[in-house]
Order: sequence, then C-alpha cells, then structure tokens
Amino acid sequence: MKEDWNGRPGLSTGVALGLEMYWSRRWGTLVELAYQVRFLRATLISTPVDEPQAQVGQQITTTHHQILFSVGLLLGFYR
Repeated sequence: MKEDWNGRPGLSTGVALGLEMYWSRRWGTLVELAYQVRFLRATLISTPVDEPQAQVGQQITTTHHQILFSVGLLLGFYR
C-alpha cells in the first residue's frame, strides 16, 4: 500500500495570561498560562501496489487543543 499525504493550510489561534513580578531592579519571575487550538486539514490518497486503479482518497480534519503553563526568570536591562 502506497500512501500520499497532501497537507492544506491550517489555522492556529490562542490566548495567554501572564504575570511579571520583579523582586529587584534587574531580576524577576514570569508566570504564564496559555490555551492554543489548531485546525488542520489534509487529503490522504491510498493506492494498493498490486491494483493502482483501486485508489482511494480521504479528507482528514483534525483539531488539537493545548494548555500551556510557563515559568521563567526575567533579567531587566535598565540603566
């Protein structure tokens, strides 16, 4: 079986909420919570090796959801 995967343009969107806390003039911490969703489409064409005329095409649509949590160290470049 031979398979060809033909991707299509998709969409990715999200929202994030974060907080920066500085404990000195230069150093701080970042805490962030984010949500992302991705919509992807593709066409999958399956072709049997011994019978190429029995080719089958299929549209595939997927949706991926992600929740992200980030913690970081901040370094400010103030004069």
